[in-house]
Amino acid sequence: MVKRWKDRMPLSQSTHVDPVDPAPPPEREGLARGMYGVKISGLETCGCFGPVPPDWPEWRVAVELVATPDDQRPESAGPERGLLRFGDGSTAEANRDDPGGTIHLRLTRVVPPCHVAHPYLAAVGMFSAYWGDRLPLHAGAVGIDGKAWLILATKAGGKSTTLALLERAGHPVLADDLSVIDPEMNVHRGPRFVDLRREAAEALGIGTNLGVLGVRERWRHPVGDAPLTLPLGGIVATAWGDPGLDPVAGSTRLELIAGSMALRVPGPWNELVMDVALSVPLFVWRRPENLAMADAGIAQLVDRAMRPR
Repeated sequence: MVKRWKDRMPLSQSTHVDPVDPAPPPEREGLARGMYGVKISGLETCGCFGPVPPDWPEWRVAVELVATPDDQRPESAGPERGLLRFGDGSTAEANRDDPGGTIHLRLTRVVPPCHVAHPYLAAVGMFSAYWGDRLPLHAGAVGIDGKAWLILATKAGGKSTTLALLERAGHPVLADDLSVIDPEMNVHRGPRFVDLRREAAEALGIGTNLGVLGVRERWRHPVGDAPLTLPLGGIVATAWGDPGLDPVAGSTRLELIAGSMALRVPGPWNELVMDVALSVPLFVWRRPENLAMADAGIAQLVDRAMRPR
């Protein structure tokens, strides 16, 4: 059974007010909005997309409620179509319409429009990158002195916590979970929030509990504005352990970047993977899981690794 979401509550008439993602402010109504280097339409009540140039490629979003998921097709990416699966049974099917495209989201439960931006609309960033010669990485990004620094981490590795701490220190967050890099080595802005886990949200005293989106509970913390793009300045891979900061050399650099690909299908980005892996500083930053001294650790990370030399 497939039931259109708008039949339950039209997006334009939704009465949901989200404390971490309100409707766009009046001065931004009517402006083109988007993320990941593209313009997004179809979620006009969502306020977590920033203004973008009106001539950017447009991606349209269509949402359906699927009472019983029955799509068993594997994930794929081809010249005209692609499919992404989520752990809750939802799917995102992309159809290319040069220079933009359409994302058909089939969700297994009702999700407020403003919560669709992540994880479900990560599909826009992934497939627009696939068809636009850009590199989609499972990584956060933060602006440090006019350069974008990527933050890599394994699952539950503290990536979003690190971003929240960097934002608290006054550095703009470009992206939380997906970073899109273009051939000119610019990192594009994502949605305006970071999703924390319960322990980090409670320790830092921030975030609003959204419940489970995708496969995990998310505590969403809104972040301020950020530039549309910043040139890539470097990469930090986080790890738990005794404090330390070590540069990464040799083939390990390529392994870290290739292992962080957000779309795990063969793609047109081998050259860009090499460029990213070999052209900027890359560090492994170890820190204890105890957040009591987190701010001091963040200050040391910025001063020792991220400041221009």
